[in-house]
Amino acid sequence: MPPVARIVLLPEKEFQCFALKPQLPHLFPTVVSYENWRENLQALRIFWSAPWKSTQYLGIQVNNRLVAAARLHTLSFSERGLWGSNIDQRGEVQDIYLAIPTLETMQQLMEAYSSYFSQQGIHQFGFSTWNPKYWNLLEKAGLSPYARSIVMYWSPRQPLAKKPNPNISLKIYQKPISRFILTTLRKIQKSSWGFYIPPEPDKQCIIIAWLGEQPVGSVYFNKVTGNLDYGIHVIRQRWRQHIGTALLESARQLCLQENIPQLT
Repeated sequence: MPPVARIVLLPEKEFQCFALKPQLPHLFPTVVSYENWRENLQALRIFWSAPWKSTQYLGIQVNNRLVAAARLHTLSFSERGLWGSNIDQRGEVQDIYLAIPTLETMQQLMEAYSSYFSQQGIHQFGFSTWNPKYWNLLEKAGLSPYARSIVMYWSPRQPLAKKPNPNISLKIYQKPISRFILTTLRKIQKSSWGFYIPPEPDKQCIIIAWLGEQPVGSVYFNKVTGNLDYGIHVIRQRWRQHIGTALLESARQLCLQENIPQLT
């Protein structure tokens, strides 16, 4: 007889040892640091770091051996109109890990998740995973990409490949932030990408690049995560002049000062 696959709820520690540590050692030294980083990205409204209501860890065992696991979230379904749903909750399956990455095991996990969420009255759920080996398996299993995210990361101990513009002066602002600085940030971001998101000074250092008396670029450095929240912005007239490189170098130095292991 073929081996029988059994669905099991996992304790958090078992899930972390099986799934998270093998996937994320290059980004985060501990699981706790990963959780803290992901939670503090919630202000960015990234679908995979949205505030969650509950969490379970689900695995599949074959012959009493764990062969697959993932984290399951229940969260508010703010995008339900785009999905054609009128239910205010959806599911999210994250941090998938397969001991042997096969389509059969991925399909078994998908069936297990579907059953789990259906019992709670949730019929819409998405998958997200760091491991590129699984993207093809998910598509072969019948899923189409709804949204994609890109996370770029640097070790702050490595120098940047390009040299910053030497004519740029960089100033760092922390709370309280004056109305003049907020107006300056608005002008830079409106020129760079067309709209404006104000900073959160409790979490972010605001870095502004100046060319003489002219503000030409900005970035929000998150002191908790090491993330450059909402990206690097340079006014359009000054693109391709290594101003973004200067901002990135300033953020790299802050990362070192704050002893944050990666800049994202």
